[in-house]
Amino acid sequence: MRFSLTATILLLLGCFTLQLPAQDIGEAKPKLSPTTVKVLERLEWFPPEEQARIAKRAWLEALQQENVRLQALQELEDWSKRAELPTLEANPNLAWDANTYAPALKLKTRILGPKSTTWKKAKKKFFSAEDLPQRELRWEYDFGNNALRKPLTPPTPAQLLTELLEGEWPKDGRVGSLAVARIDDQNKRDPQAFYFANHYRDRDGRIYSGIRLSDVWDSGAEFEVSDAEAIAWLRTVGKDNSYQSPISASDHDPIYARIESSFQDWREYQSLRIAIASRLDSTLSLPWRYTGLEKVLDRAWGLMEWSPDRMRKLISQCETREVFFERIQKLWEKEGIEPEVPEYPFELIQEATRRVLREEGLLGLGRR
Repeated sequence: MRFSLTATILLLLGCFTLQLPAQDIGEAKPKLSPTTVKVLERLEWFPPEEQARIAKRAWLEALQQENVRLQALQELEDWSKRAELPTLEANPNLAWDANTYAPALKLKTRILGPKSTTWKKAKKKFFSAEDLPQRELRWEYDFGNNALRKPLTPPTPAQLLTELLEGEWPKDGRVGSLAVARIDDQNKRDPQAFYFANHYRDRDGRIYSGIRLSDVWDSGAEFEVSDAEAIAWLRTVGKDNSYQSPISASDHDPIYARIESSFQDWREYQSLRIAIASRLDSTLSLPWRYTGLEKVLDRAWGLMEWSPDRMRKLISQCETREVFFERIQKLWEKEGIEPEVPEYPFELIQEATRRVLREEGLLGLGRR
């Protein structure tokens, strides 16, 4: 049996996988400045570990400048150290083990990628004309493991220094990932998060690299639910061990309805936190259903004085997004003024970076 969300449910839910393109807050440069070119030429003479140290020092020095956005990022960096936030490798093929959850089916697992015609058809079905989210190319917060996941190819020190010198906000996603991590306040949702972060498998055992269970449940398209994924949800999220594979046809719809309800609940939680974090790091895409609420989200940060710690405390008191926005409205009415939305401090970042590079001997006469 196949499963399809109804049009009514889709209308109510909105769409999470459709996201606005990340705002390009750093103006695109057709050509690198002479200063940046000089730095990159000198940087090549340094061993890799020294390059990494210098780039990290430049970024941390930038965070010391007098600007509320930078102070918020410093707060996030300090918290991540105190919390010892784990870091995991990217895993574009994470999937439930069919031999564990549906051994009777004896599925042969095959991983399909973008070169596969079958994969391309699935991508078109679940994303239509939208681009597939390139999640593994950026830092990403893993809600299920309460950890940061590295990009498949982490940015080099030269790339980070180029962005800082060219007046661009770092595009690797780490800032936004830290912000999301800080306001992920309900560990009880970890099983849900981990379940939907796994990749989609069809009933023939084919796993679609880069296409997650959250994507297919959010797509509105008709799709197959493998017994492996159904049993995995029942055991890990539903805490229900009463079913075995193969699942009888009469049980399909009731089980799928439970998974659907779980997804709706999870999307409500996750999308709100990503939307809030996107106003601290605009390279993080704003979930589609929050389009038009950017000013209110900025207002929320302003009322919290752009403090991630205070934002976490606020959101932990709001079980739903409706409650969150009601709380913001009441706080705003009580304050009686519109909080200021600070500009991105490009010049401060450039100045701090150049100062560090001069001291490191990469600009002018330094200590080296």
